[in-house]
Amino acid sequence: MKTHIFLFATIFFISPMVEGQDYIPFPTQNASWNIYLESTCENDSPTDTFLLRYSILGDTTINEKTYHKLVLEKGDTINPTLEPIGGIREEGKKVYFYGQGFLRNDPGEELLLYDFNVQIGDTIKHSSDGPWKSIVLDIDSIQIGDHYRKRYKVDNGWIYHNPDYIIEGIGSVLNGLLGHISDIPTCGTHYWEHVCFRENEQILYLNPNYLDCNAGINTNSIIDKNKIWYNLIYIYHGWNIDTEVISIGEDTTINDTNYSQVLRATGGNEIPIKEYGFIRSDNDKVYYRTNSENPERLIYDFSISVGDTTTVYGLIDWSTDHFIECQYICDSILFREFYETQRTVYYLSINLLPDHNCESWIEGIGSLSGILHNYTGLVGGDAFYLSCVKDNDGFLFRKNESEACVKLSVSDNNKIANKPMIYPNPFSEFLHINSLEGIGKSTFRLYGSDGKIQLQTEISEKAIIDVSALSTGLYYYSIINDNQFGESGKLIKY
Repeated sequence: MKTHIFLFATIFFISPMVEGQDYIPFPTQNASWNIYLESTCENDSPTDTFLLRYSILGDTTINEKTYHKLVLEKGDTINPTLEPIGGIREEGKKVYFYGQGFLRNDPGEELLLYDFNVQIGDTIKHSSDGPWKSIVLDIDSIQIGDHYRKRYKVDNGWIYHNPDYIIEGIGSVLNGLLGHISDIPTCGTHYWEHVCFRENEQILYLNPNYLDCNAGINTNSIIDKNKIWYNLIYIYHGWNIDTEVISIGEDTTINDTNYSQVLRATGGNEIPIKEYGFIRSDNDKVYYRTNSENPERLIYDFSISVGDTTTVYGLIDWSTDHFIECQYICDSILFREFYETQRTVYYLSINLLPDHNCESWIEGIGSLSGILHNYTGLVGGDAFYLSCVKDNDGFLFRKNESEACVKLSVSDNNKIANKPMIYPNPFSEFLHINSLEGIGKSTFRLYGSDGKIQLQTEISEKAIIDVSALSTGLYYYSIINDNQFGESGKLIKY
């Protein structure tokens, strides 16, 4: 689990402190820099936005010199693809770089990236004969965590951020790690900026223009009139299966508060036309109400950090305004790629069972149970599972590439209808098992996390099992009958 720790920087302008403090060398491992980038070479087109994620990984040899390898992380943060960009080495408080800049320019020589020996008025020549140079305008001190570091104000003649600020052990905190030695193409529009610096998985410096290390470039609001959500729905009365299609309609005002209309379609229709409530967002929180009379409910809180607890609600049965209250702990926050778009993912567990992840929120998409539902368990209401999200440009999310977004075929319905329904999950006193017709007499087993059988019983088409004597925690179940029908899964007791 990665913990986000924001260490506030306090700036001092006391010269004796600058002269007497210990030098903080450039990192050699477990360090990363995030850079916000806008770039296009088409003058009439909007810029593409990127989050460049650089990190140091091991050593490499270039021209018989040993460098710390600088790599560019691509894809999600769990299993990123690593692309070597170059190498960084430090000698005598001078930091050298050999490799490619932000837009892949390659000077073909070792560059002096930073020089922490300089005094006010000195000029740093970053290349032997290139245009890159920095003039030191001022030196002060900044406290980051428990240490003071020198901070250099420099004039580097750059069109984006000038003057720039360079901090010991971090580098540029405006133009970014390699920004001042990266060529700007003559075509189109380009812009970059430092977002954050992390070391040993702690955020040591965050650009105050951003809320987090992800730069906010993909914190697109859930409430977007171009998006359509497709949810597989198990209808509680009769266990029928359908597809729910949700979209955002016109804006409206209820009790002096601005909302957007929620539209819905079922039964294989892909164009939502039925009004299905109202939704709004405010400061990274999303609220929903089924109509103008009933109260609104908090369904998302994207302001949470790792370790925070939040109480939100998920819609179970719209016709009766039936919601389930969910108390979640945020276990981790990671960065993942969905259809070439990087999004923040919040992994949540039930408050009573931390680290037993049972829900995920995706930035700009919502819950994996569907935008309004926030919970997959069957607890006397309908159950929902997000299958697809689209906008005008195509897919934003797709659970299974081989399955269609809209209503299941008859053969698929029959296949799923034969699966036992086990609810509620999480459970407390009793488990309900609806094996449906055609499966026959079966053996139900419940295993502890150590693999030992904790409960075994025979069931037929339907069963209610007393599990009150079991301890809280994670369990696994299996259902097997004489015809070798097999079903297994995971359950949680709170």
